[in-house]
Amino acid sequence: MGQTLDLAVIYNRGGQHRMTVTGDSVITVSDSMIVAIDPEGNMTGIREGRTSVTAAYEGLEAMADVVVYK
Repeated sequence: MGQTLDLAVIYNRGGQHRMTVTGDSVITVSDSMIVAIDPEGNMTGIREGRTSVTAAYEGLEAMADVVVYK
């Protein structure tokens, strides 16, 4: 809790070109009482719990589970 981590969204085009697209992605969290994400992609744990983070880029979406603990 209280720790901030950088979140990176990586787009892998055809398995050959990897691009960081964090700034061009829409990033949402399913429970903003557990995790906060700022526009630069910094993720901060607010309280203990489990939630999911979704990143959308050019019609594609990826989801990751996040667990915050003391």
